Amino acid sequence: MESFAIQQLRELQWASITTQLQTLAASWTRLRVDHLPCPGTTLQSLQEQYRELLEAMPLSSAQEVEAALCQFTRGLRLKGDAVTATQRKYLLDYCAPHRFGQIREAPVPTTSYDGSYAYLEPLLDTPDSPATVISTGALYYVGAHRSLGALFPTFTDELRDRFQEAPVRAGLVDPSGCVTLDRMRTTHSRYIAELITRSKAEPIRLAAADQPDYDELTDEPDAGTWLDDLLADEPENDESPWSVLATSHRPHRPG
Repeated sequence: MESFAIQQLRELQWASITTQLQTLAASWTRLRVDHLPCPGTTLQSLQEQYRELLEAMPLSSAQEVEAALCQFTRGLRLKGDAVTATQRKYLLDYCAPHRFGQIREAPVPTTSYDGSYAYLEPLLDTPDSPATVISTGALYYVGAHRSLGALFPTFTDELRDRFQEAPVRAGLVDPSGCVTLDRMRTTHSRYIAELITRSKAEPIRLAAADQPDYDELTDEPDAGTWLDDLLADEPENDESPWSVLATSHRPHRPG
């Protein structure tokens, strides 16, 4: 019965996190992509909420994380590897200003450029890589997480390095050589599950400076306490009242 109750609480926790992730993604889309008013909402407040939701995730399997990220993707209004005209404009403005739809020489990236395409570009540049193209849907998904993950990055340098490992790289690419949204999200889910395990399953260890130094406590056979001195001053009388030990005034032993 107890395990069933715990499982129910866990499912409720996941349901709450999943719903909030979808709402968060929708708010980010409205604010950053559609440029519509969101009263009381800023990019910083969304980044804080993103961090809180990921930190609240319980120890989970990659499949559970991916189920939540599917709802996040739905909140982005992202339906596959193709993007809408509005989403494409976001990619041009923030993620890859000199990679899509521009034949002329690439302009200098603006301060709004978030580097998402450059983050994924090694997938295409690595020798013998099966990847030949990155779908705009996958790029948009990465760009959204990088924008929201300023306080809790999930597309990290560590994950980018793993993209260069043959098994991981192969899992990102479909038979046509395209890095797809679904495969990127699956790989991302595994990594987030690993981050959660690291943060919640590792034992706490004291640093060397914080550990108690018991060597400083040396045994001194001749060292006593004030109670030893007091008992030594009292006559050996079994009828002596015990209350005398509570007095703060007692004669000192003659030197």
